[in-house]
Amino acid sequence: MMRGHYGRQDQSALGCAVCLEQWGRRPGETSDRILFWTHLSGGRPQDFVRHDIPSSARQIVAAVLAAGRDVHPEFQAMGWANCRICGRRLGTRDLGELGLVWPELAEHYVLEHGVWTPGCSELLSRIVTVLGQSLTAPVLEDAVVGTDTGDDLGESEGRILFWSRTPGGRPQDFIRRDIPPLARQRVAAILSSGREVYCYKGSADCRICGRSLGTRDLGNFGLVWPELAEHYVLEHGVWTPGCSELLARVTT
Repeated sequence: MMRGHYGRQDQSALGCAVCLEQWGRRPGETSDRILFWTHLSGGRPQDFVRHDIPSSARQIVAAVLAAGRDVHPEFQAMGWANCRICGRRLGTRDLGELGLVWPELAEHYVLEHGVWTPGCSELLSRIVTVLGQSLTAPVLEDAVVGTDTGDDLGESEGRILFWSRTPGGRPQDFIRRDIPPLARQRVAAILSSGREVYCYKGSADCRICGRSLGTRDLGNFGLVWPELAEHYVLEHGVWTPGCSELLARVTT
């Protein structure tokens, strides 16, 4: 069998963050693996920088991340991961607690670079549940929402058909009647066939009609969007700058 940088058999090392980093097999965040990254737009740490998360929430999450238990104590890594933003040398292990796993020194992203992923919200929610406490600050309540976390940031570079709750960032603010049906159908077909980037534990609802939509983020052509985003394009006549960008990438 192939031998990895652990000096052990490949089969034993498949779960290690450093091995996955080296072999290019890391899938990004999943339902139980948080603060893992991909090299694709929408799955990089810089795609999750948020400035609206209170410092108290960051500090709570960072403390738990730093205190995680080694999930592979029998392995001794010969390599380490580097920060995807600043290049700082990080850890060699995967840590875990509360049913979640993360890379060693993942708190560096949360504290030093302002990163906050859906996995951070999920971890915070589990911390609060275990402590048996309720959050009192409204901003912390927003931070605990494990689904729809990135949804309130609106569209950004690499992320299309995401919404904010303020005028100008809602789906109804992007209704256009001048887009040819063929263009809509083409974009909708691409949206519906995207590859899974992240899976959530709850579903999103349409911001216009309330229909239950998907539970995942999908992606292709260097862009990421919510599952069933084509519902907005076909059923409500929505067309954002991100739709134009996706169509341009497909036709280039």
